[in-house]
Amino acid sequence: MRFIHVADLHFDRTFEGLSEEIPVDFLKKLNQANEKTLKNIVTTAIAQQVDFVIFAGDTFHQMNPSLKNQQLLMAQFQQLAHAEIPVYLIFGNHDYYEESRYWFSFPENVVLFETETVKSIVATTKNEEKYAISGFSYCHQYLKAEMVKHFPVRNLEVDYHLGLYHGDINDTNFAPFSLNELKSKNYDYWALGHIHQPTKLSDEINYPGTPQGHTKKERDLGNVLLVELAKNELTVTRIPVAALRWQKKTISLADCENNAAVVSYLTKQLTPLTENTAMLYEITLANTAHLQNFTAMITNGQLQDLLNQQWPDLVFVHTLKLEEVKEKISLPASEALKTQLLQEFSHEEIFNEVLAELAGNKNTTRLLADPTFRQEVLAQVAEELNQQFEWGQS
Repeated sequence: MRFIHVADLHFDRTFEGLSEEIPVDFLKKLNQANEKTLKNIVTTAIAQQVDFVIFAGDTFHQMNPSLKNQQLLMAQFQQLAHAEIPVYLIFGNHDYYEESRYWFSFPENVVLFETETVKSIVATTKNEEKYAISGFSYCHQYLKAEMVKHFPVRNLEVDYHLGLYHGDINDTNFAPFSLNELKSKNYDYWALGHIHQPTKLSDEINYPGTPQGHTKKERDLGNVLLVELAKNELTVTRIPVAALRWQKKTISLADCENNAAVVSYLTKQLTPLTENTAMLYEITLANTAHLQNFTAMITNGQLQDLLNQQWPDLVFVHTLKLEEVKEKISLPASEALKTQLLQEFSHEEIFNEVLAELAGNKNTTRLLADPTFRQEVLAQVAEELNQQFEWGQS
């Protein structure tokens, strides 16, 4: 069995944090991005010949979606209907369900979960595989109930049982749950929604992340999950669908001998790899001290404007700045002492003692006991120490 897992499309959300001086060609791309992302999802589902598509909440961003956006969504669902692909859709905290908001009927291939009561449906794929899907929707902006307790245990009369759940493991306002509670149902897959960053809670429990980032905080996102289930086998593959991607880059100009070399070098660095996806860049330029009168071209916006003229419909540099160079503090302590201290803190007891406040939180206790997590934290600490201090001899 194969299906596409989509969540947090926020189909009618605007792109935030951009200046008003956007080139006309790129503004056109921006205005069409949400629709193109949705079309990419539908095209992917048809090309992959999936058995169905799941939308795990917050398909719309606005509580009252415009008639135009409603019509666009229904038209794409109709494309899936023509391909005989069912859609299973739940409503989240942004698009919580009220029937009166929708002026167009959902196509017959769309199965809605319309209430805050868990319901289950049973269906069969074209290959005669029998599956069950259990889920609920929000009917209010907040849902404080722990909904997972209302889900039935795995249906033993079907080949696969899936759960649809829009919620947050850490926030009591949005259908809070625990990982163990989900696992206790013995489902083959949980299609989660609400968290915009792709998050894998376990092999069979996933947030796909938003398929289209709308702010600079939603960088390097833009995928849906292709899920394939076979007896005792699960494969999850990320498939890109975003029409626009936000990306943050630091570019060193150390190899540019003079200002004349800068533009061609940056042009080479930012040349689009494909015409299918436009890029929104936040760029930091590093190692520029050797360039004469360079800072002025940044502060007055001339270099940024020049870059935005190179590919007006594919690349928009919304932020261009110089790397902040911090003067290191000199310490009369050796590198060996730093290494010794970090090794001592890597011991579990000492590490937990330093982070004692976090240890009281049930969601962080598991992380604190994970040696890999400790090493990652200490590696970040070591990097910060190297950036801020000049280590001498003790």
